[in-house]
Amino acid sequence: MTDPTLSITTPQEPGWLKLPARPAKRKLFGSKRGLEKPLTDWADAHARDALGPDAAAEVVSAYAGLLASLARSSQERGDRLAFAWFSEPGGLPAAQMSVSTFGSSQEPPALDSLEEKFAWKDGQTGPLEVERTELPSGPAVRVRREQAGDDGDDATVSVTYAVLPPSMKEALVFTMLWDRSDDAPSLTETADATACSLRVTA
Repeated sequence: MTDPTLSITTPQEPGWLKLPARPAKRKLFGSKRGLEKPLTDWADAHARDALGPDAAAEVVSAYAGLLASLARSSQERGDRLAFAWFSEPGGLPAAQMSVSTFGSSQEPPALDSLEEKFAWKDGQTGPLEVERTELPSGPAVRVRREQAGDDGDDATVSVTYAVLPPSMKEALVFTMLWDRSDDAPSLTETADATACSLRVTA
């Protein structure tokens, strides 16, 4: 059975970049460096295109390394879709967005178990919003959290939707994440609108 096709409508703000999807499941041969060549080629080409022909080689190289790192991390997590938002070409991502799966292919998880999984709270959790909602792609648990880092710095804001599409045995998990220092109502609105655009095609 083939995996369903997932799609979302990319936010309208300029600077959103779709990261390369995880490779198809197949037997691969060659060195690790050889297998990563498509990813590094993509990163090099996008960095040069984004920064322009007059950018210094070391600047292009650094930006390409960042893009490759983001894409590699997404693939290692098994994301089905992944995006990063750069408010300025060559800078750090202002936000990241992903769609992944959760659960087994045997039986769909319940909304209660999804809420337990994604609405956790610890001593570094700030304001936490949890609600049940209905998306076009299925019933969902929505979690908006503010979370401090281990040392109290690097606080982040995230919006997560754990969705149960009727055509799937697994849940889909949409997450958008950004630094709390950059927080604005428009970012939450962007996360909610993009989650609502998630579609599943068998």
